[in-house]
Formats: sequence, C-alpha cells, structure tokens
Amino acid sequence: MKKIAVLLGAVSIVFLTAPAQPHERVGQKIDLFGAPEQEYPANEPFNISHGWGLGPGETTMGLYDFDLEVDSAFRPHDFVDRIQVDKTDPPPLFNWLWVHNFPEGMTGTHTFTGHWFQPCRDLDDDGLNAGQCARPSETVEVLTLTVEVTFDAP
Repeated sequence: MKKIAVLLGAVSIVFLTAPAQPHERVGQKIDLFGAPEQEYPANEPFNISHGWGLGPGETTMGLYDFDLEVDSAFRPHDFVDRIQVDKTDPPPLFNWLWVHNFPEGMTGTHTFTGHWFQPCRDLDDDGLNAGQCARPSETVEVLTLTVEVTFDAP
C-alpha cells in the first residue's frame, strides 16, 4: 500500500511540474487579408490565425479547414481556437481559427499563402457549386490569399 502511495505521489509531481501547453497566440497577428506586401520586425514573435465563422446548426463544421504554406511548404497548425463570437443575438456565431505561432520570429522575406476549404454541400446550399463535386462531403478550396512579408531589423 505504501508503494502505491509513493507511486501516486510521484505521478502527481510529474503532472504538476510538466510544462503547460497553453493554446495562446504569440506576438502580433500577420493578416493574410492585409496588403499583399507587408513588413514586420525581424526575430519578433508573431502568429497567423485564420479560419471560418460558422452557425450553431452547421452539420459539416468538421469539414471546414484552413492550411498555411510558408515559402511553398505546408506548415501544420499549432492549435485550433473555437470561439463563440455573438452570445446575445441568436443564433450564435462560432469562429474556428487555425493558429500558426512563430515564437522565434523570422528574418528576410517570406511568402505566406492561406488556403480555405469548405464542404461541397454548403456550396450547393449557397448556390455556388454548379455540380463540381462528386460527393457532398467532399471539400474544395474556395479561397487562396498570398502575402509577402519582409522581416526587417527594428
């Protein structure tokens, strides 16, 4: 019994002292909807966070997506923020934002390309898909934006 208590105590210490993995954005946001050429201080943390605003009855939420390319290489997101935007005027709106943190910042000039994906069924519902998809659950890229950012010394 004493061994179990010591083991549980050791496990508790490991979990209490383990570094936290908070879902927090670092630095300022670089917005892909901004100017196609931007400047930002070199070696300063920043984030790129974009996504979708969805209503509560959206049955295809899990099929929406956002991908980020940095200098022609896809970069995995750090986490997805799910935020209820409007709590007072039903129905509420939810933002799903794919967050890409760059805690070390960057130097030089880099190209960032955002890719937004949406399920075909929702395009059909909006009258925007003229029979382009074989399956309603298929996702298609509906928006692509590219920004060139020069990271200069402050």
